[in-house]
Amino acid sequence: SLQKRYLLRLPPDRRPSMLNADARGTTLVFATWDETLFAERSRRAFAGEKFPDERFLQETTSTIQRVDTVTGQAQEVLRRADFWINHVLVNPHDPNLIEFCHEYSGQPDRMWRLDVSAGVYQPMPGQGADDWYEHEFWNPAGDRVYFHGGSQKDDNRGFCGWCAPDGSAYEHFHHHTPGRAYGHYNLHPDGGMVTDGEAHPGCISRVRLRAGRQEFEVLCRHDSYRYGDDQRCHPHPSFTLDGGQVVFTSNRTGSSNVYLCDWN
Repeated sequence: SLQKRYLLRLPPDRRPSMLNADARGTTLVFATWDETLFAERSRRAFAGEKFPDERFLQETTSTIQRVDTVTGQAQEVLRRADFWINHVLVNPHDPNLIEFCHEYSGQPDRMWRLDVSAGVYQPMPGQGADDWYEHEFWNPAGDRVYFHGGSQKDDNRGFCGWCAPDGSAYEHFHHHTPGRAYGHYNLHPDGGMVTDGEAHPGCISRVRLRAGRQEFEVLCRHDSYRYGDDQRCHPHPSFTLDGGQVVFTSNRTGSSNVYLCDWN
């Protein structure tokens, strides 16, 4: 309907990050950061100051908020000091099961699992000490967490894969790429995958997983973000509801715009 409905106003000292909803659309989750710290560093960055990375967001408190989208009632379900909570994702079918990440951690604890009903949160077991993980997401059934990543020791080795939410099983599919292995993956409704990754630089590609390896088929060029660029223009491909088209962003014309590409 494209109709807007006011849902929630945060306190002025908190900034929201990366909204995510369950399959029914009745539960919304997101992280919040310290507004003063974020705004101060943002002003300095836009003025031209260079920061080596964004680890400064570890200097303050992060929270996870869970919101009932029907009533607008909000609940803080986790608060961590000196910890950058990001990429908060609610299980598609269980609003009490939330996956989130610890950004810029030097430990093998990127992916975390929060059980709200039990009040328990901890890193997902099985994350390799020599691996880094990025951009996690649930599969539609809610029984797997997908991810991509790479090797801490070899910038040319990347992978995507999945794990059980309790860390009891992992499966990785590897590829080699020029420079820092990087990309964003998403699941097609038929179980296939798409990526904007650097196995084919500047391209949106279909991904086939076979025998522990990835095979890529280029769908189109995005000619946008690469590793190390300003992160405000990730292509981050996703799909239309019927799975017939890939949706992504690109700044190929100099400004960020939304593009569509046929899947078949």
